[in-house]
Amino acid sequence: MKADAGIRGVHRVGSFLFLALVLAVVLPLTASAGSAAKLRVKGTKTLGGYSEGISCMSISPQGLLYISAKNSSKIDVWNLVEMKQVNQLEGHRDKVRSLAVSESGQFVVSSSDDNTLRVWPVGTQGEAAVLQGPEKGFAAVAISADDRLVAGALDEAGAEIWLWKRGSNEEPVKLKGPGTADGILKEPPKAVRQMRFSPFGTGLAAVTGDGLLITWSIETGTYDRVHILPPDMIKTVDINGQGDILACCHSFKMTMSAPSYKITLSKMHGSILYVPSGSERKESSDSAPFIAEGAFWLGDGRYFLLYASRGARTPLDHFLRLVPISSVLDGRSLEGDAEVKLKDAPLYMDVAASRDGSIFVQSVNKQLLVWQLELELPTPAADEKSQPVSP
Repeated sequence: MKADAGIRGVHRVGSFLFLALVLAVVLPLTASAGSAAKLRVKGTKTLGGYSEGISCMSISPQGLLYISAKNSSKIDVWNLVEMKQVNQLEGHRDKVRSLAVSESGQFVVSSSDDNTLRVWPVGTQGEAAVLQGPEKGFAAVAISADDRLVAGALDEAGAEIWLWKRGSNEEPVKLKGPGTADGILKEPPKAVRQMRFSPFGTGLAAVTGDGLLITWSIETGTYDRVHILPPDMIKTVDINGQGDILACCHSFKMTMSAPSYKITLSKMHGSILYVPSGSERKESSDSAPFIAEGAFWLGDGRYFLLYASRGARTPLDHFLRLVPISSVLDGRSLEGDAEVKLKDAPLYMDVAASRDGSIFVQSVNKQLLVWQLELELPTPAADEKSQPVSP
């Protein structure tokens, strides 16, 4: 009898421990699935040595910052976790103009006023591949997610892009932009300023200096869509894993009282959706309009990191906000789940963010401010998936 009682007691204890273990696993998952996103600043660091300003920068998935000072032919490599410079890429004979890091973090692509495009292997002693360009060189560069394709956009009117297979000796494929003969434009587009490959390297999206968003099919070698935006300056352009394009732009003719900033969403090969920023509406009856200055996809594309400012005069109040794509598609515009304030900064600056949102970099007053962020995104429910922009 006593033995039976002891066994029953062990069973009860075992059942209790099993139930406690199940609850310990299930409850956090249930809570995180229904909880709001969280965002906070862990720390801020300043990187010196850029008194003349910067030319371009890009952040790798491994948290490495690749940056070139203004008028420099070298590329500095910083470890943003340890906040120290770990390498310097040398080889260009004139100032660096554009940088791009592959999704794998294994390659860096750069263009320079020496009219070359270089593909640098990361973490090896291998030499950079040198691709010779035209007389005016390349204004923008990109590399596909699988590291297979490299693109350079010519710094001249026409939005022409040269496309190479990395590691191949083949001549580049030349992707032509839209022309006046197509009946779409009254004059040739200006040079491409930013571009990104689609997730599987099947397409390429680029924005020009006169505010055109153009997409090309790599298979056919021709452009397939032209989105004519307002004559804006593109601040950032990004593509998520579903092929949704996220562009942030503003007008040169903006005024502090009525800025004309917009966030733009579109499919790689589909329709386009304009989302007015807070500059065109009030968040509440007593809040100042805000100005979107940068937007970056996070993780699986359910959220993006919005960098914006608000205020009636400089210096403006700058902040970062986590915006769920569901709020945009539901018509709630740029309402966010979480927001943190940054230091006051000038209106115009270069910014970059890591794909996981843990690092945000500002080029401010000829110095670099590195924000180390901690964010928590709700776990999607079993039947919830990222919500791509409908074509």
